[in-house]
Amino acid sequence: MHSPNQVNQTYQQIVQKFNSQISFNSNLTNHLIVLNRE
Repeated sequence: MHSPNQVNQTYQQIVQKFNSQISFNSNLTNHLIVLNRE
């Protein structure tokens, strides 16, 4: 059985990875939009 603290740490790590992936994707989308305008 995992302690709540361990579960919380793992959850935080997953959330951070997820958030960084989202920001990466939005940056990529912004670059593509700029390229399409030129």
